Amino acid sequence: MDNQQSDAAWTRWYELLHSIGCDLTLKEKDSALSRIESFLAGEIDPEIRSEALGMKAEIREQAGQFEEAKQTLLAARKLVGPSFRRYAHELCLGSLCRRQGQIEGAILWYTTALQTCLDGPGFSAGAALGALFSLKDPKTLTSEEHNLCVQVAVRSWSILRLVGEPDTADLLGVALAIREREASGPPRHPSD
Repeated sequence: MDNQQSDAAWTRWYELLHSIGCDLTLKEKDSALSRIESFLAGEIDPEIRSEALGMKAEIREQAGQFEEAKQTLLAARKLVGPSFRRYAHELCLGSLCRRQGQIEGAILWYTTALQTCLDGPGFSAGAALGALFSLKDPKTLTSEEHNLCVQVAVRSWSILRLVGEPDTADLLGVALAIREREASGPPRHPSD
């Protein structure tokens, strides 16, 4: 798909999001799902399809349709490589598992999201670190999980341009600092 077609498809999707938002405000989940299904019926770029499926999964989750939401997120995840979008889908999968009491499944998805962060372009993973540590004490991590968390923490610290070096002996504290920076907005360039 060339750039012009892709730009037009993104524009259509963003316009549709407005209508979906209105439907959801009015508690018209069926109408919102119908709009997404119509959009998905067309030929669209995998990135946009993935985003639309992510929205569909979110609506399914809000309706308490957890298994349908999971299946939709799995389909959305398959469409994209290691990217922030894939990371977000994996976080949502972890959250769904957690809501269903499937703690080991949630831990698996949060660690998968951490790996996606390492494999993808520069984005931080404070949400995945925080979610993992809310289920598993950093002191109880396997050596593989610990190494992954340290790598992600160091990378996220650098991406967010936090001062100094992260104290990887205190992964929970590092995760909290990363989450605080993420919540405060993008890092400022030193010359700003």
